[in-house]
This record gives sequence, structure tokens and C-alpha cells, in this order.
Amino acid sequence: MLSVELEILDSVRGDSRIVLSSVDDCWKAVHTEKYSDTNIKKLVENHVAKEIINMIRPLKLRVLAEFAEGLDATQYKFILRNGFNTATYSWWNELPVAWLDLRNVVNALFMLVNSKKRI
Repeated sequence: MLSVELEILDSVRGDSRIVLSSVDDCWKAVHTEKYSDTNIKKLVENHVAKEIINMIRPLKLRVLAEFAEGLDATQYKFILRNGFNTATYSWWNELPVAWLDLRNVVNALFMLVNSKKRI
């Protein structure tokens, strides 16, 4: 099973999570918002999901980004799962320069669930 997950931890606006996953080449997206009891499930057309996956495949990201810390902002966690293999990228507030190539993928996930949020 292949999945792409984006977790947004925001103490002010509430936490949310977007998961795009495939079972037997049938794709679905789930958007959950912790404080608003929103749990939106929608089937995603295969060509749309594959476009997002194809955006990820050629990426070459550094293992570690530059140091960052802060208070009262938003933490993001981008998780890729392919069977038992997992890669996780987590950042505070602003996407690190070393991982800017993730911007288009993360924004595509926001658009997939009709969120106005962008990084």
C-alpha cells in the first residue's frame, strides 16, 4: 500500500490531517480536522492521485534540513509510506530551504481536499 500523509499541528486553528492512499489501485483521500469534527472522505480519480505521486518520485531531498525552532506556530509532518518503508519530513512553520521541492506536493494535497491553506 502506498500512502502520502500530511499532518498539521496548530494550537490556534486546530490540528488536521490529509491522507492520500491506494489499495488495489483505488485511491481515496481523507481529511480530518481535530477541533471541528470534520472527517471528509472522498474517492480520488486515479489520474489525479498518480499526478501527485509522480510529483514525489523524482524528488531528491536532503536527509536533514537546517536547524529551526519556535513557539506558537504550526508544525507540519509529511509522511510517505510504501509497504514497510517510510520517510518522514517534519518542519516548524516555514518549509526549510533544503526541502522546498516538497512545496508543490504539499499544496497539491491541500487543493485535493479543497483547503485554502498553502505553504
